[in-house]
Amino acid sequence: MGDQMRDHRADRGYFDELIEANQAAVVDGRRDAADTDLKADDIELYVDLLQIYRTAAYTLTNASYSRGDPIPVVREHATELITAEALYRQHQPLTGAGAYTFASHPAQYLQPLQVLSLSLLLQIEAGRTELIAATGSQGMDSIYDFLADPAHSIDGIGDQVAWPKPYALLLESVRSRSPERMQKFLETWYNNSRKAPWWGTHLSIEGGDRRYSGYWCYEAAAVTKILQIDDSTYRDNEYYPRDLLQPTEG
Repeated sequence: MGDQMRDHRADRGYFDELIEANQAAVVDGRRDAADTDLKADDIELYVDLLQIYRTAAYTLTNASYSRGDPIPVVREHATELITAEALYRQHQPLTGAGAYTFASHPAQYLQPLQVLSLSLLLQIEAGRTELIAATGSQGMDSIYDFLADPAHSIDGIGDQVAWPKPYALLLESVRSRSPERMQKFLETWYNNSRKAPWWGTHLSIEGGDRRYSGYWCYEAAAVTKILQIDDSTYRDNEYYPRDLLQPTEG
């Protein structure tokens, strides 16, 4: 385990308990995902369990980074997260809930965006193609399309933003490669994310709530890495996961 915590909104004991609980939930989720009989007999229950699995895998990955775990440990958790997210996206339409889309709620946009960003930051190829294919929202958000494009081309990039507040500034950063726009985006990202399901969860830590796992804008780091933007003016921003920009083996 790393010696230096990256997030100090909660103490180490809090993150230890959160990680232990979600590691157990991920083990259960892995088992549920492999239950072909359940998938055949009750697809709605199966998808509900996949939802729990991908949520636990996200919380585990996020909390692991927050606690200060070494990047290879975070990468191991993120690898399972990408698999879990892709499985959920692949099976969710089978419940009759309709085709998946970014348009219905910001939460539908945020997790795929952040999971895709993690796969790029940590150079995890496994599951990325499946995740992109299952998301099926190409053309609805130009930031996601840019990250999903293997060439990461900004030539002719669109102006679609699924969640303009706060992500219009991030799209401006992509189109201009501007450190100033990225700095502004990061400075306003949390306050402009009030509709996000994780917003404000740190306020309930003292009451025993265990939803908070860290506020990290992985998408800002992914854009910075891909476009090689000079991050010297925002590298110390509290939401910027700068340690994930280090070279990663594997």
